[in-house]
Amino acid sequence: MRTFENPSISERHKQKLLALRMHHEGAAHGFIIKCLQLSPTTLVAYLKGGLPEVLADRYCRPASALLPFWQCLSRWTRSPPVRNRLR
Repeated sequence: MRTFENPSISERHKQKLLALRMHHEGAAHGFIIKCLQLSPTTLVAYLKGGLPEVLADRYCRPASALLPFWQCLSRWTRSPPVRNRLR
């Protein structure tokens, strides 16, 4: 599967990878900025770190306190509801 078709890669990472690729292919910074609608500072930041920095995932994903109980909760939500037998 090609990198840009991979659904697990965010749009932001794809844009960073494209900026690196365009730079590597010899595109002028002004052209990259115009095509990708970036600020000059952003482009320099993308290029400064190189590929390892672009691929680094720095999003904060705190662990949930419910994680140990996730399987039980997901089974519970898929089970049929209790019938109401009031008459």
